[in-house]
Amino acid sequence: MQAKRSILCVDDNSDMREFFKFWFGHHGQEIVLAASCQEALRYIHNDSFDLILIDCLLPDGDGIGLCKQIRVFYPHTPIIFHSGDARTSVREEAIAAGANVFIEKPVELELLEETVKNLLKPHSSR
Repeated sequence: MQAKRSILCVDDNSDMREFFKFWFGHHGQEIVLAASCQEALRYIHNDSFDLILIDCLLPDGDGIGLCKQIRVFYPHTPIIFHSGDARTSVREEAIAAGANVFIEKPVELELLEETVKNLLKPHSSR
């Protein structure tokens, strides 16, 4: 991966949050973890992020709604939506809400790494 980046991971599953903390930390990234929509929005209002990962089901809402709210503050920040519900309708909703990529759980590490690399490449449009 590239230079150290700040990544927000929103997932209600503590094992997934710990996995992302370990995995991104191992790759030299700064990771901020949120377990709910409200917690994620607090971080969004106070910090900036280079990448955001969002789970579909959260205890106080859903990832689709959160993704829409995040896009208000971060119109160009890459968002990876990840969910165990890989129905076409969920994928389409996630992309329509502003996600750049949908990754099905369980997350394949090679796919995640390649996706993050591609999304964090410097673009002149950002």
